[in-house]
Order: sequence, then structure tokens, then C-alpha cells
Amino acid sequence: MNSETKTNQDFFELKDIFNYLLKRKKTIGITTIIFAVVSIIFALSIPNQYTSTALLSINKNNFSQASPQSFSPFSNISGLLVPSEDYAKSIYGIEIFKSRELIFEFAEDPEVMINLFAAKDWDSRRNVIDIDESLFDTSNKKWVREVSHPKKQIPSKLEAHEKILKEILEADIDEESGFVLLSVTHVSPYVAKDWAIRLIDLVNDKVRKKDIDYAENSIEFLKNELKTVEVEDVRKIIFDLIESQISTISLANANQEYLFDVIDAPVVAEEKSGPSRAIICIFITIFGFILGLLI
Repeated sequence: MNSETKTNQDFFELKDIFNYLLKRKKTIGITTIIFAVVSIIFALSIPNQYTSTALLSINKNNFSQASPQSFSPFSNISGLLVPSEDYAKSIYGIEIFKSRELIFEFAEDPEVMINLFAAKDWDSRRNVIDIDESLFDTSNKKWVREVSHPKKQIPSKLEAHEKILKEILEADIDEESGFVLLSVTHVSPYVAKDWAIRLIDLVNDKVRKKDIDYAENSIEFLKNELKTVEVEDVRKIIFDLIESQISTISLANANQEYLFDVIDAPVVAEEKSGPSRAIICIFITIFGFILGLLI
């Protein structure tokens, strides 16, 4: 008897819901249609995004030959898991990609700043980037954007750093292989490819110059030490150290891919990586349906 009563209650509840929807079908229908149309217009207004990727590995020729066991990102020493040398250098390289120092140097190019902040769309037929004239006046070559404090009319390098990390650049490490995957996204696939190549070159140049400076300073220090050392065995050790630093400089000057070897170079993407317009339309339309139930 209780089971039959419960079934009847469920039936009447479903009937009430159906009657409610039927009574408000006009409001729900109109609201849903409006939001569906708005979602389509909004989705179509978002420009396509293209992503250029590169696969990178640590250049072993310029560093010690220590390598992780079976390409694992960790080595087992006395039962303890510690990061392998290659893994640590990959993390080091990723942090350089994301560093303010590197992005500031990258943003010194005025064209980079224009394409970063003012690029509105890309004409695939003419391979021309559509610049938002409300942000950058292409005729007078000056910034005209209106922003609130603390931002400035002319974008700062710090703002460029924040935007690049948030919208443009991704650098991750594959935990199994230890390789680094670099991704650069832009409305133009050609700009995405160009920026990926330039960022890789900047990282390699920065690490190479740092090692050269360190080696040159070490050589200068060791030469000064030679003037004060008379013990032959110690002098031989110093000469060996100087020779090692000279070798470091030679290798650095001879190899453009100093920190990272490019396994798979960036290319011009043929297919867009975003946005997902179908998902955008579905979510906005569902929101419109729910709103129609409530109003």
C-alpha cells in the first residue's frame, strides 16, 4: 500500500512539473532562443587561435653525461628518489621561459608588443594581422588605448609578461620522457611559429652567455691565482681548471642549441586550436533555458 502511494505521489510530482513547463513554455522558449542566438553571435566574434608547438630535450653535449635511469625523471640513490640532472635542467629551462628577464628582452621588439596587445584577427588569405585601431593607431604608429590605473596607455613589459604567461606561452615537462613541450598561441599561426622559435633561441642564448661569462671570470681568477702559487702540483691543477673553462667557452660558441636541442621544431599550424565555439554555444544556451525557468 505504501509503495502504491509513493508511486502516485511521484506521478503527481512529475505531472506538476510538466504542467509548470507547459504553462511557461513561451517564456522558456523565447529566453532559450534569445540566448542561443546571442551565444552564436558571441562565439563567432571570438577570433580563431593557432598554436605552434616544439619538442625540446636537454643538450647532453654541453653538460655532464649523467642521465636518469630508463628516461625516468627521477634517479634512485640509496633508496631515495632525487631529481635527475636532465630533469632538473629541464625545469631550469622552463623557468627561464617564464622569467621576467627573458620576456622583458623578448618584449623590447615593438612589433611583438603590437601583435601581443593589439592583434584583433588574422586574414588567412592575405596573411595579414588585423590591428585594433582603438588600441594602436597604425597610421601614426602610436598607442591610443584607454586603460585604468595602474596600467598605462603604452603597455609595459611587466604587463606583457603577465599576458604572455596567461594567454600565449605554455611550457611543460613530460614526466616519463623528460622532454619539454613548448606551446605558443596567437591569432596568427605565423606569429605563433615565429615567437616559439625566437623564445627557444633566447633561452639558449641566455644560458650560453651566462656560462661563457662564468667561464671567463673563472679563467681570470685562476690566472691571478697562478701568480701566487709556486707548488707545481697545485699549478698543474689550476692549468687543468683553466683548460676546462676554455673548453666550456669553445663548446658554447660552437653550439647554437646550447641548453635545448630541438627535436620537433615549431611549424605553422593549419588547424585552429581554439576557441571551442560549440561548447560556448551549449553553455550559454543552457544558461538561457535555466534563466527562463526562474523568471
